[in-house]
Amino acid sequence: MDRKKNPEPIWYLLTESLETPLSQPVPQNAPLMKSLCKGQGVLRKTRQGFVYLDIGDQFITALTPHLRTPGLIRPPYFNLHIAPEGAHIPVISKREGDFHYLDNIPEVGTSCSFVIEGLYSAKPDTWPEVEEVWFFTVTSPELEKLRSRYFLTALPNGHAFHIVVAVKPRKPSIHAARPVPFLRINPGFLVA
Repeated sequence: MDRKKNPEPIWYLLTESLETPLSQPVPQNAPLMKSLCKGQGVLRKTRQGFVYLDIGDQFITALTPHLRTPGLIRPPYFNLHIAPEGAHIPVISKREGDFHYLDNIPEVGTSCSFVIEGLYSAKPDTWPEVEEVWFFTVTSPELEKLRSRYFLTALPNGHAFHIVVAVKPRKPSIHAARPVPFLRINPGFLVA
């Protein structure tokens, strides 16, 4: 297997945590924001089984210069020559697809629309290279119906659909010890 075409999954992008998003001020360029509020993308699936909505990169390239936090860069999945490359909305994770045996999804290749609700940032506790992540929250009844059709929760991991806009890389520090990520335990485990 060619690792450039099918790299190993990044564990900290697939791990749940109790990160709390903080609402961020919208950039002052109102016409730009209005042009970005509604969008449409094409549903795609990687060889590994990750289903995502592929959208235009203008959602990131047009907004990043207007964010008022120094040190922000484009998300790491740009220019990797792997799928998903560029701006996208995660729809069904590989883990969910494997657990529910979702090998064939006929909707792949169809268009879905979405509306951007707000701009947020979070300090991820499971992504060691990143100090802060900026993202749009997105609503899409079409994507919610798609997930429900395959007996998944309407929203992935109980969180809103999102588009990562920018990341602030963590400065290397020898002395800073990272806290261990909080692990969620399913209450059903205690009953059994």
